[in-house]
Amino acid sequence: MTTITNGFTPGPWIADGPVVEHMNAPMVKDIAFCAKGILGSLREFNDPEAEANARLISAAPDLLESCERLYNNMMTPPFTIQLEDADFLRAAIAKARGEVSESENKG
Repeated sequence: MTTITNGFTPGPWIADGPVVEHMNAPMVKDIAFCAKGILGSLREFNDPEAEANARLISAAPDLLESCERLYNNMMTPPFTIQLEDADFLRAAIAKARGEVSESENKG
């Protein structure tokens, strides 16, 4: 069951065209719909900018987690960034940009 924390639906979120959905919670399905206007079916709506906005929104939980990890590492001795945290951040940025991350290429 999905638990609401910090006032928002926890990830993972995915972009399906201009619609942002929660991957694992059928009761909390649509997170956001990005569009300048509604024309026909939500899934058939073709607007590259709306789809890019949806990708960015869907990456928000991953980006927040990455920032928290990096901040905690920088504030805790020995004040270094762990390689796995840098990889997680790189993957979150790739998700926001609609790119395939290096870790997805390897898998």
